[in-house]
Amino acid sequence: MAVTLMGATESSPPAGIEAISWVLLINLPVPEFESAAERVHWNGKRWGIETWHKVLKSGCKVEDCLLKEACA
Repeated sequence: MAVTLMGATESSPPAGIEAISWVLLINLPVPEFESAAERVHWNGKRWGIETWHKVLKSGCKVEDCLLKEACA
């Protein structure tokens, strides 16, 4: 199986915050910039998906994820 190594760095991070930089190893072709941008967009969705799977795997104990107190 062929794989592609792709690097992506945030071009305009918020002031005072270091740019996000990813190195992605993917098994899909990346023939042009548009497809590379699409792959980076997909990877950006992973955090939400991983969190959803964690909730499902932990018995859907959603109440355990709630904050107990607010920071002022």
